[in-house]
This record gives sequence, structure tokens and C-alpha cells, in this order.
Amino acid sequence: MTLLQMSFSGAVLILAVVILRAAAIHKLPKRTFLTLWEIVLFRLLIPFSIPSVFSVYSLVNQPAASAGVFAGVQRLPAAATAAAPWLPADTAPLISVRAVIWCVGSILCAGFFIITYLHCRMEFQASFPVCSDFTEKCLKEHTLRRTVSIRQSDRISAPLTYGMLHPVILLPAKSDWENIPRLEYILLHEFVHIRRFDAVKKLFATAALCIHWFNPAVWIMYSLFSRDIELACDEAVIRHTGLDAKANYARVLIAMEEKKSGLAPLCSSFSKNSIEERITAIMKTKRTTLFSIILACLIIFTAAGMFATSAIASNKNPGENAVESTFTQNQADPELYAVYEPFGLTVEEKTGKLYYNGELVRCFNDAVPTKNFSTKAIGYYEESGVVDVRAIRGNFANSYELSGLEALSPTEFNTRDIPGHTKYSAGESANMFDVYEAFGLKYDETKKALFYEGKRVRLFWDSRTSDAKPADSEKLFSSNLSNWDAEGTIDLYTVRDYKQPDENGYGKLTGLRIAAQEEYESNTGSFSSKNNGIETAE
Repeated sequence: MTLLQMSFSGAVLILAVVILRAAAIHKLPKRTFLTLWEIVLFRLLIPFSIPSVFSVYSLVNQPAASAGVFAGVQRLPAAATAAAPWLPADTAPLISVRAVIWCVGSILCAGFFIITYLHCRMEFQASFPVCSDFTEKCLKEHTLRRTVSIRQSDRISAPLTYGMLHPVILLPAKSDWENIPRLEYILLHEFVHIRRFDAVKKLFATAALCIHWFNPAVWIMYSLFSRDIELACDEAVIRHTGLDAKANYARVLIAMEEKKSGLAPLCSSFSKNSIEERITAIMKTKRTTLFSIILACLIIFTAAGMFATSAIASNKNPGENAVESTFTQNQADPELYAVYEPFGLTVEEKTGKLYYNGELVRCFNDAVPTKNFSTKAIGYYEESGVVDVRAIRGNFANSYELSGLEALSPTEFNTRDIPGHTKYSAGESANMFDVYEAFGLKYDETKKALFYEGKRVRLFWDSRTSDAKPADSEKLFSSNLSNWDAEGTIDLYTVRDYKQPDENGYGKLTGLRIAAQEEYESNTGSFSSKNNGIETAE
């Protein structure tokens, strides 16, 4: 999944959790919502999706315009984004403006949290140990594998916990050391934070925020997640001390309320998070029943199954399991194009010509997603046609299901120059490599193989951009040429200047380069070792 896909699906899940939280925050165990937020973090931080028949995205159908005519490669490299699988990774600039903006935002966000935490930690290190019989007894009662220390500082006004491997419970120096019942509540609260690794959870939440800083929903998640950590901790204290202690615990919380003194990320504070909400939650705490536990589990599994998964690939996609692309000139396969008939595309039986709403099609293209996040290109060309048509597929949320067809406007049709390469049939593939001969590439007719500097080429890859449009343009006319040969020993890529389009609108060809094995492995995740020879849709 791409970053935007992760962020979008995460936002949908966040919205679902926010609605559930508003409806049932005082009716379900507070751990329920912590678990839901952890699922959100999983969706935001793990770059792959889990297909599910229960996914809500199966019910969503948002049309998105396809990226123009795909007149080239059968299967894109694994580096091609799932957000637009028909866009070749090599046609985009090495570093896009959006990528730079995202990097700057992430660095600034991470820098803010790191600097703030380091500043707070320096303040905390000025603390000194608390030596009393009560704290010693408390440490013995709450034995953990990690070493826990209790310290005090005159630079804080509310208890907090920081540290992961060697957690520290930090108490205000002005604490009432004679009020043992109040100290018991405070230390019990902080030990719950340590036992549940809440500092680690906040670290992951902070990481998600730095990565998805541009997504307002993630900021909402970060705030509510911090609140729910405290609510769940309060609930654990009440269940440990008994429901009769609710009022006393609430009074301790009110007594510890103080003015906010800045942000202390990755720390768990006793009284900094939404005091009114916490007191209300404390007073409404009830005994946990079997029904509430079952309901909580049902909500968690339902939310995860519906919102944290992706739709299973539609079986309506033609040739989904196929690996070769299909490009035809003048004649179309009725079976292949049957899926487009509900949208107005028909095949004349006698001639095999395509018609769209009664008009003869000049050029048709569709990039059909396959199960390995690559694409199967379906193309058609008829020089005497009067309309150009492209398929429209939904976004990643519904596995790019076919949602319609789109005809280019008369203006687009008249100004569009279909490159001559698309007029070749698959049998004329040898001619396609003539343009590379000036740079040392040779096509051996007898061996049906490519050679460069006397070495047989395993992978040849040329990513071209027509009309000098950027790779994220809706009007992109994308064209690629590839060849894979199992007997080859080197991997060859073209070098093009996309700022200087040639007569066909491609980036100007300036040379060839040999790719390293690491680049080959990175870019050919979706290539099959069973396919030899020329692989082109032209």
C-alpha cells in the first residue's frame, strides 16, 4: 500500500472509532477503545492490506479517471504504486515536490517531539530519589521485570511516568508525603501505565503522527488515544481498589489538577488529560459483565474486519490471473471485451471492430489490476476510428473495480497524437528496438534476444511519458516497453530526459544504463520467470 492509501484507510477507521467512542465510551470497558486505537495504529504503520469479504470497501465505489492510453508494458515493476498501478515508477521524477513536502513535514514533526522530550528528560534528570518505607513497600508489591524507580522533582506539579526500559515514576517535590491513601492511588495509577507499556504505545502513536502529519484525522486519533490511555488506567485502578473507592479516587484526581505546563510526549501524566471527562468516566464505572465483554469483542472484531481490511479483488476483472497483456490491432476478442458491454462498448462479430455507443473506436485502453499489485494492459487500435475510450476504475478502497468508460472530448481527440509505435502488432516487436541501436542495443532475430556490449540482456525496460505530462497527471499518456529473457546476464534501463519530449511526446532518449542486481530485484517483484521473449503490448 502507498502512504496515501494507508492514510486514507486509517482515516476511515479513525472516523469509525470516534463514532463508536462517542456512543459507548461509558458503556464498554475502556480497554475496548485502546484496542481499537491499536488497530488504527496498525493500519497507519503497516504498509500492506488484508483482503476480507467483510471489508466496508467492498460497498464503496468511487470512480476515478484512468491515466490515459496504456500502450506498453504488461506488468509494472513492484515499485509502481498501488494507488495508480498503471503508472510506471520510472516515468516520475526521482524526487517529487509532494515527497519533499512530506519529508520536510515529517522531519519537523519528529524534530518537535524529540526536542521536547529531550528537554523534558533533562528536567526530569534533575530529580532525586524518594526514600521512604512506603515507597519501598510499594516497589516490592509491584514487582516487574523492568527496574522501576520512584523519584521527586520540584520542576513538576503533577505525577508522571517516563522511560521504557527503566521506567521512572516522578512525583512533585511538594507532594503530601503523609497522605498515604492519596499516594497509594497515584502510585497504583502509574504502575498500571508501566505494566501496560503505555509509553511504548505513545511512541507508536507519535510515529504515526509524524508519518501522517498531513492527515487531520490522525491528529484527532493522537489526542483521543492519549485520553483513552488515561481512562483505561483510571478504570484499572477502580477495579483494583473496588467500586466503593470511586469518589475518593476522583477527589485525588481533582486535588492533583493543575495548570498545564507544556507538552511532555511519551510520558504518562496523572492529571493532565481532560480532567472533566476522566472524573465522569470514573463515577460511571460499573462492574464488568460477561455481556459487556462479549459486546466489546464483537465491536473490536467487526471494526477490524470492516475498516482495517481491503476488498477482495473483484472477479469481474478480465484476465485477472493472466500475465501477458492483450493488445490488438483492428480486431477485438468478444470474450475479452464482454465485461465492458454494460458500459456501452461492443464488438462487431463479423469485423471484430470495437464500437462505443455506436461510434467506431480508434483507441481503447484499460489497465486491469492483478493479484500481485501489477497490471494487465488491454489495448485496441483502429486507425479509422472516430473516438478514443478509456476504462474508469475505482480507487484502492474497492480494488480498482471497473466502474465505467470514458470517451475523450472532441478537442482532446483532435489534438491527440497517437504515437506510431502503438500501431505495431505483437509480431512486429523486433522493429520496436531499432531506436535503441544507436546506443548499442542489438536485437538478434535468430535467437530472439537482445544484446548489449556483447552480453545477452535479461531485463530491458524503457519507461516513456507522452505529451510531456507529469506522472500524476490525469491526462498522462503512459507508454512502456519491456523485454525479459531468462537466459540474459545483464539488466538494461533507458535514460530519458522527460523535460525534452521527442517527436512522439516521449522523454528524449539520451542513453542506456546497466542496472545492479539490487535494482532488478526491486523492480521485478511482479515479473514471472515463466515468461520468456518479448513482453510488450504494442
